Amino acid sequence: VLMYHRVASDLVDPWRLCVSRTNFGAQLEVLADRFRVVTLRELVAARGSTGERPSVAITFDDGYADNLHAAAPLLVRHGLPATFFLTSGTLGSEREFWWDELDQLLLQPGALPAQLTLALGDERRTIKTGPAAAPLADPQRTAAACVPWEAAADTRVGLFYTIWQALRALDDVARRTALDGLARQVGVTATRRDSHRTLTRVEACELARLPGIEIGAHSVTHES
Repeated sequence: VLMYHRVASDLVDPWRLCVSRTNFGAQLEVLADRFRVVTLRELVAARGSTGERPSVAITFDDGYADNLHAAAPLLVRHGLPATFFLTSGTLGSEREFWWDELDQLLLQPGALPAQLTLALGDERRTIKTGPAAAPLADPQRTAAACVPWEAAADTRVGLFYTIWQALRALDDVARRTALDGLARQVGVTATRRDSHRTLTRVEACELARLPGIEIGAHSVTHES
């Protein structure tokens, strides 16, 4: 099972969720040439059986709009099926996924305050930003330099990961409240960027009508 999330490029991508159109197209060419590409349902049904070529299923998680506009055309062009797991409560949302909002607040150009106070439900947690507060000149390069869980705590990516961990434990309402409070402190208004938006319900139906496409559930709010 090959698990994708996004077909996009030139974005701040701390979680390594993106593959470019060029690379995705090249990967599909290899898969079409060397493997038997099937839907996830077919892969499960054929478990244990053998054939001339190994079977592979392509999946996408979350439900970003680029699944329809960037990934699907390449899949259709190569005649390959895929299963898309959509986060139902975010379809057509005016807000981005919470980790993308956090990227807007912490991994964009500019400096941060000397400390940040997080509203974690009934609790408050103050974090001193230290060296991580220094102006960030190249967010894309900074995010690509180190995966969050390996970043030093006093770096911008390390600070991002510390706060991500704290927000991850909250429910969706409390998390959005915490993000709103964080936005006020850093002086940034989080907007829904077209590059990060989710599918609308109409687009989800359009995706489902394409040949070889299956739709699955990926929770309602993507709590973690």
